[in-house]
Amino acid sequence: SQPASSSARPSAAPASAQDVKATARDGVRDGGELRVAVDELPTSWNPLSAQGTGTAADEVRAPMTPRLFDVAPDGSLSANPAWLAEEPTVEHSPVTVVTYSLNPKAVWNDGTPFTVADFQATWRACNGSDAAIRCATTAGFDQVTAVEPGATATQVRVTYRTVYPDWRATFSNGPLRAESVATAATFDDGWTSLADRDGWFSGPYRIASYDPVSKTVVYVPNPLWWGAAPRLERVTFRALSSDDASRAYAAGELDAFRIGVDGDAYARAKTVADGEVRRAPGTVWRGLVLNQRSGVLADPAVRQAVVMALDRAEVARSDLPGMGLTPLVLGSPTLLTNQRGYTDLATVTGLRHDPDQARRTLEAAGWAAAADGTRAKDGVPLTVRFTVGDTDKLMQNQALQVRRQLARVGITVVVETVPQADVDTQVQQRTYELAGLAPPGSVFPYQALRHRVAENLSGGADEDLDRLVATVATETDETRRAAAALEADRLLWADVRVLPLYQEPEQVGVRTRLANYGARGLGTLAWEQVGWLR
Repeated sequence: SQPASSSARPSAAPASAQDVKATARDGVRDGGELRVAVDELPTSWNPLSAQGTGTAADEVRAPMTPRLFDVAPDGSLSANPAWLAEEPTVEHSPVTVVTYSLNPKAVWNDGTPFTVADFQATWRACNGSDAAIRCATTAGFDQVTAVEPGATATQVRVTYRTVYPDWRATFSNGPLRAESVATAATFDDGWTSLADRDGWFSGPYRIASYDPVSKTVVYVPNPLWWGAAPRLERVTFRALSSDDASRAYAAGELDAFRIGVDGDAYARAKTVADGEVRRAPGTVWRGLVLNQRSGVLADPAVRQAVVMALDRAEVARSDLPGMGLTPLVLGSPTLLTNQRGYTDLATVTGLRHDPDQARRTLEAAGWAAAADGTRAKDGVPLTVRFTVGDTDKLMQNQALQVRRQLARVGITVVVETVPQADVDTQVQQRTYELAGLAPPGSVFPYQALRHRVAENLSGGADEDLDRLVATVATETDETRRAAAALEADRLLWADVRVLPLYQEPEQVGVRTRLANYGARGLGTLAWEQVGWLR
């Protein structure tokens, strides 16, 4: 039976949603170098290319990439004054029309001003009309019907085909320089090298050198930058494995590196006398996806029993030992714990960790227990196949924890280890029964909600859910939109399509005297403010 709903107030983002040693500009000295390790350098320097996505790629490009909006630690957005002279004006009747007023000082690195042509070319490249262009996503761009000049030379007017409340997402990474995305060949292949590409970028820093052999890129202040002058005289990014990065940091060869959830790297970072670990809720979460069209998980009572049998905090503690972490158990498949409006759906639905209730639910649904504790119904054993990848150590540990915990209520879990790529294939084709997920959160969570429901990896069906998601897609009143999204999430939780486990921590080893850099969570960094304390 479906648990009764109850009310719960959304939470505000905690004060610890970002840990960067925030320091006023006059507290940061001029000069010095910042040496940062990243997992990898971009294979494509195009932020909109399917080949150029990833957290590391975004971090490396950030000092020289246009960004129309700043993101606060709670995920809310505001106009970035470096590129926008004011907040965009928005009309939603009868369709959404957005007018951007560009900062007239904004130029590309060859001195060419930003113009409507850059917005037009970016839209045409990623609206899905050219199948040869491999955009990371067409979402938003495919809803635009026109990009036109505004009333002045620095205005850009963007018209959507419907009411589109997630309009900020469309040009959140860009625009890109018109000539850099003019053809499919340029879009996909023109960004693999940085030679003669300086004019395609813009920001407080520009590239001084790039060595693909040593996997090192060096930035220096951009002489054409019109904003506050960057404090650092040099920023160096090096691509290193987690183990090599932690050793280089401990040896004094680096000033910052991402620890992630690597226990050995964390322990090594803690030994550095002039360093510290900065920590915030991360943007990746761990969870399970349940196939409603396969095996015993077709029974909603079994899916709900899985939720009630699992101690998700215990799973998190097992995944993240030795780091002094309080597990960020996640109660929403749409919003992160540090995101504005986050509500714990285990509280809302009453469907939470309760092994005794899990046993009662299974008994009531006809899954009778044998003397050894295992269960069956009409001769069918209560057995679930959990598919895990052969290289995902966290997921392998989660599978063992899930198997152990579900056995306590009579659900038998058989762990099937397959090549990592096969996990995604099974999930996409719905040939799995139970599998793990590690999706990123989004500063556009309601857009992500629509995508998740449309993708429907679990194979569920619910007309009420579809109606709510349609409302979320077009509702411009933030209060009503949040209420519809919360109700959609409540239905998803009760139906147990996806079960979030916990939010991974973001942990960064950093020299103590480095200001305005570290674990940023959902927020953005102002690279011109990063530097060394006076």
